[in-house]
Amino acid sequence: MGPRLHLPWAAAIIPKTRLGSPELGFVTGMKVKHLLWILGACLWVNAGASAQAQSAQSCSFNGGRRIPVEIVEMGGVFRIEWSDGPKMTYTRLDVGPDRPNIIDNLGGYWYWNSHRDGIGFNLYNPNNQNEISCYP
Repeated sequence: MGPRLHLPWAAAIIPKTRLGSPELGFVTGMKVKHLLWILGACLWVNAGASAQAQSAQSCSFNGGRRIPVEIVEMGGVFRIEWSDGPKMTYTRLDVGPDRPNIIDNLGGYWYWNSHRDGIGFNLYNPNNQNEISCYP
């Protein structure tokens, strides 16, 4: 038999039934350790879903030199953190292909395009002609 799970607080909220075995009355036969395992799995999956994805890449601004960046993904939002200081947050927009599909935190609109090889991306701002190209 494996190690026993000792949770003193559980005894206060879960009454002992049938031969001293803690079971939950609303779920016949489900032991506390099974419920805790399921709860832990749910919390682990939820933590993974809300976690931020980070990737290290290099980006260039208007064709300049490539600068190391951290790109932090947060659902429909991503942030580019340039190693030389600037940071900008971008939000994906649900629009047609003929309209800018990204807005930055200063209100600028950008087109996002994936590179043909599927590695990296470009951001292009039609209002000021600025372009950001990022590569892994």
